[in-house]
Amino acid sequence: HRAALFDAEAGRRNVIRRTGPSGRTGTPRGRVPPEMIVMTFRSSLAAAAMCTAVLPAHAQERSNASYSTEAGVVYSFLRDVGENAKTGMVVDFGKQMTSHLSLIGEFGLNHFSTMEETYAQAAGGVRVASLINGRVRPFAQVLVGVQHEFGSSGLNVQPGAGFNIRLAKGIDARVQVDVPFLRWEGDNYKQFRLGLGIGVPLGR
Repeated sequence: HRAALFDAEAGRRNVIRRTGPSGRTGTPRGRVPPEMIVMTFRSSLAAAAMCTAVLPAHAQERSNASYSTEAGVVYSFLRDVGENAKTGMVVDFGKQMTSHLSLIGEFGLNHFSTMEETYAQAAGGVRVASLINGRVRPFAQVLVGVQHEFGSSGLNVQPGAGFNIRLAKGIDARVQVDVPFLRWEGDNYKQFRLGLGIGVPLGR
């Protein structure tokens, strides 16, 4: 069972049952409200439209070849079992196999201050992406990897989607939403992750 009990006086964890600071046990899994995902995407798309509207046309255009190699660094917000990790970072690296399909590898860390625990994740998979008007690059991806927390690791399958918006010659803004599904100590869990940061196209 995915739970943890904290010894507040000694400041040490006994990984027996996973509870939050209020003492409640997280059920498999803290369900992410669908309206949260929909609202996040709508807000992100509105932001994308505003950004592309104010950028000069001559400074916006790219080609798919610009992303033959790419990297990204984003601030990461993670929600898990009713608790929020407001401190986190994800870095990724991609290499195109075709003009629209890339292999992706990523590493992320998220810290839950309420539970005094840091989650670590490493994953790899594929990303499908295509440029729109040489300015915005929406993408969808599926990664598979390992997530480690509370002294134990689980299998993580992580579908996600997002977009890059050109800001300058060698840098993009990136917005990304992921819904990781985790198999951890015999139980299934679902998380919600939001990423805001930069993408760096390293191709020609």
